[in-house]
Amino acid sequence: TIANAAKIAKKKGAGKVYVACTHALLIGAAMEKMVKAGVDEVIATDTVPSPVSVVGVAPAIAKVL
Repeated sequence: TIANAAKIAKKKGAGKVYVACTHALLIGAAMEKMVKAGVDEVIATDTVPSPVSVVGVAPAIAKVL
């Protein structure tokens, strides 16, 4: 899981852990688990509205259409 990967990265000396994803569903306590594991920031597209949806995909889709 992302939380496990973050723990390992921090244990191996990572200064910061960033997570990037397409659809940030963040079900239940997912965000809390990631932060507790050492994730510093989560960045996602705006395909699913969430507090971490910062990358707009509309321009890319419009260009293809």
